[in-house]
Amino acid sequence: MNLSPETITMLAIVIAVVAVVIIIFAIAKRYRIPDANEALIVTGAKGKAADGSATLKVVIGGGSFIIPFVQ
Repeated sequence: MNLSPETITMLAIVIAVVAVVIIIFAIAKRYRIPDANEALIVTGAKGKAADGSATLKVVIGGGSFIIPFVQ
């Protein structure tokens, strides 16, 4: 199977475009927006409060990126 340089270039471009679309889709899936009458409570690896309790992030009226297995 002997591929021409034009075919290889076109194949590389198609693979790059598909990879970019997959990355954009993966990032978009991690952005969460609560409904108007809800709040998004994010817990996780943001650190500890001074008294040793876990910290929370409450999002109202906006969105937040959620990182699985970390938050």
